Amino acid sequence: VVQDIRPENLNDLSATVALYRPGPISAKMPEDYANRKHGRAEVEYGALTTDDEEADWIHSVLDSTYGMCVFQEEAMLLGRVVAGFDDIQRSTLRKAIGKKKKDLMDKCYDWWMEGSGREFFEGEQMISPKFSQDSAQRLWDFIKGAAQYSFNASHSAAYAVLAYWTAYLKANFPVEY
Repeated sequence: VVQDIRPENLNDLSATVALYRPGPISAKMPEDYANRKHGRAEVEYGALTTDDEEADWIHSVLDSTYGMCVFQEEAMLLGRVVAGFDDIQRSTLRKAIGKKKKDLMDKCYDWWMEGSGREFFEGEQMISPKFSQDSAQRLWDFIKGAAQYSFNASHSAAYAVLAYWTAYLKANFPVEY
């Protein structure tokens, strides 16, 4: 997986750690990530929306992981962008995903579909445009599927730093290691 992805920075290494688990591997997510990262496959959002403005908003969240929902935090950000989720709603979504709680996922789904048809602002700045019900449903299905595999970004980053230093020490101080 690491050789295929060829991490160039901590973000890539963190994504590699998150993707190198049985669920993502069985879903071929590391291959998709590597292919998109290296330009062998296009990053596109046509499966999620047919609207260019909606695609731009989705891209603003998923750009760093090449259109894939690798981390739980990306689902939380999509909640804000698509449905105007506030801090409490995003935290509830995080808990629903992390603990695999169906009752909380159902509650978040209701908030998601209700909020997707409205615009949300923080002060003068728009944080969420209106999303079509079709796009909102596709995005929810995308998040629900990703929830089976997504990983907490801070945990992944910590593991990535540990992996980096372990590899460095092994390569540069083999006797001591």
